[in-house]
Amino acid sequence: MPSVGTRTFWRPLDAAAGSQPEPIVKNSGYLNVLLRGAYYWAPGSLWQRIFGGSDRISLVSTISYHAAIKTVEAVSVQDVRSVPAKKGSYLALGRTVAVRVPAGADAIELGVQLTAIESDNLDTALGLLNTNEARKALELAPPVVGAVVTITGLVKKAFSSIGAQPRLEATYPGIIGTGTTRTPLQENRLVAGYLIVIAVEDAADTFLDTVDPGGLNVVGDGLRYKGSPLRYTYVIYDISFDERRGLDPDAPWADKFRLSLRAIDPVVGASPSDWPQFLAGAKQKWVEGSALLDADPNYIDQERQEIRDKALSDLWAYYQKRTGSGPAGAGAKAKVIRLDDAIAALTDGVEHLAELPLAERTVRLQRSARAYSARLKRANLRWNLEK
Repeated sequence: MPSVGTRTFWRPLDAAAGSQPEPIVKNSGYLNVLLRGAYYWAPGSLWQRIFGGSDRISLVSTISYHAAIKTVEAVSVQDVRSVPAKKGSYLALGRTVAVRVPAGADAIELGVQLTAIESDNLDTALGLLNTNEARKALELAPPVVGAVVTITGLVKKAFSSIGAQPRLEATYPGIIGTGTTRTPLQENRLVAGYLIVIAVEDAADTFLDTVDPGGLNVVGDGLRYKGSPLRYTYVIYDISFDERRGLDPDAPWADKFRLSLRAIDPVVGASPSDWPQFLAGAKQKWVEGSALLDADPNYIDQERQEIRDKALSDLWAYYQKRTGSGPAGAGAKAKVIRLDDAIAALTDGVEHLAELPLAERTVRLQRSARAYSARLKRANLRWNLEK
């Protein structure tokens, strides 16, 4: 018996990249989800087949961020329009539904509903929500989350009324695992690429049973099957992945890191004996900025650490430039640390070194050497192997 309903398919963003999907690994970067396009087709009612007419349709997207301690759901009306009956209609959308969302969740669930509106009240409510202001892409910053929750509630309330006839309705769980797998699609893992949802309503149509996924290709905002435009109702999601989010210059922590540099400026014209207090004030601003960055849900841990380290490195470089105590200062040369002093620093805190087994002694000294080398670099010092 032929299948009716909806099925989901995956295709690569770049056909030249091959057809083997790679699962997105937890805490490895950031997700972007674009509702690229849609196509609507319906046979029409008996009167529409005789006299013609139109359908009033709406496209609603759902994206849910499921983590261990919280779930954030964003539901948005992406389009409301009238389309001719008995004819297919392209819905060129290009709507962003998620922007650089950290892949720290257990799953990013995607849902879509393409509906024929048969109620004037529902049409009016959806029309009010069909605005750019009411389309909030999923982000994790608290102000955005608050707006997303409000709009989601309004859309759900509108659809709780009667008069909606789904033509296409589907969800995809988008599980994010901690490792790779050879069968990500069979395991419902989230992968970068095109996620395509196709609906068939004709009980005599065998397309969903016989379709070859390799024959599906996204061209522009439409879908082709073996070179020809596909004449079924469908929706196309475009899922991409970024390893880095990049700096947010408007974030509160970014302001603190800028203030840490400004706190160095008073050293110009000040007595060298006063320099340490300005440096201490700058470090305090850096500490405050780091605390704010730790609380920013828009970043994965690895990039947070990179941003903190870069801000601290910039702070030291700026201090050296303003005081003339480093290579950025005019005519300044790198200072030299004596070997005796280096040995003392390396063994400091390593108690009973001579009594430790050789392997453990080696590990502790290597760890101490790496930490000490990092301190030397920040202070513009270098090794001198002569006593």
